[in-house]
Amino acid sequence: MRGEFLEDLLHGTYGEEAAAQRRARHLGYPLHGNHIVMLVDIDDFRGFIGSRQASEDAIQALKREFLRRVTGVVRGAYPRALVQGRSDSVVSLLPIGTEPGDYQAKGHALGLQIRQNIADWKPGFTVSVMDSLARFKRWGQVVAVPELGLTGLLAAVTDERLVDYTRRHLGPLVEHDTARKGSLVPTLRAYLETGEQQEAAKRLRVHPNTLRYRLDRIREISGVDLEDPETRLNMAVALRVQALLGM
Repeated sequence: MRGEFLEDLLHGTYGEEAAAQRRARHLGYPLHGNHIVMLVDIDDFRGFIGSRQASEDAIQALKREFLRRVTGVVRGAYPRALVQGRSDSVVSLLPIGTEPGDYQAKGHALGLQIRQNIADWKPGFTVSVMDSLARFKRWGQVVAVPELGLTGLLAAVTDERLVDYTRRHLGPLVEHDTARKGSLVPTLRAYLETGEQQEAAKRLRVHPNTLRYRLDRIREISGVDLEDPETRLNMAVALRVQALLGM
């Protein structure tokens, strides 16, 4: 019942507010005040079990113990928290209350405690406290939504759309580098991140004339105007997606 209520709250399927209040009172969960949603995800769980050729019974036992340990840490800090297992993830709703304080710091501290508990239980078995981190292979981290910036925004977009976006803006450059063992994509990244040709040349350890030649080739091959702010933004986002997805 607690798990069902948590899912209804997260998905907005709880019906009328009065009904939600009644369910909360019945389950002993305080709806007033502030709350934190925390998701703990096992890093590369498929790779972990694949490398050990674990049986289905062993996999399920591992998931149950993972849920039990995360629940224990969460309930130790927030006895009335709602906790629900989702395959190789655990989602929790933490009642922070109405007292003023740094809620993000509290959530981060709890995330670190969970990560350490899992590491002590099974060395080499790591977790990330946020789903989008695992998706982008940023493992073993505890990060709050406000810290994610552009990455958090990209996490709301499907992989298919992200890949299409990246290929649309970087495709010709990637094909060039692959066919000729070139360095146009790294050159573009250095140029956009530093914002200046001299600094980009220093980062790449090439002569400024070499950098200028590569930038001219980028313009020729991709057909873009690197002086246009919108173009620079699109290319920078495409480079970020490429790095996040390991393309």
